[in-house]
Amino acid sequence: MTKPEKKTTDPISTEGKTVGEVKPKKIMIEPLPQILDEIEDTIRLANEAARDARKAAEEVRRPGEKAATESARVAAETIFRVEK
Repeated sequence: MTKPEKKTTDPISTEGKTVGEVKPKKIMIEPLPQILDEIEDTIRLANEAARDARKAAEEVRRPGEKAATESARVAAETIFRVEK
């Protein structure tokens, strides 16, 4: 029985970077005002997307309600005729 090969944890240099090197988080390398601007922009875009989604849902809801009402009316008329 052979032992599994032990992996080394030594960094290996490749093109100026090392394998296993942890990239610093954005919060640690970018200026805070820039990060806050990005957050603000993201919030604004999310609000715009939500507004557009609400508008689209409202535009779809009205015809759906009209179709449901019409279907109920036709069903009631058909039931009335069948019961006669």
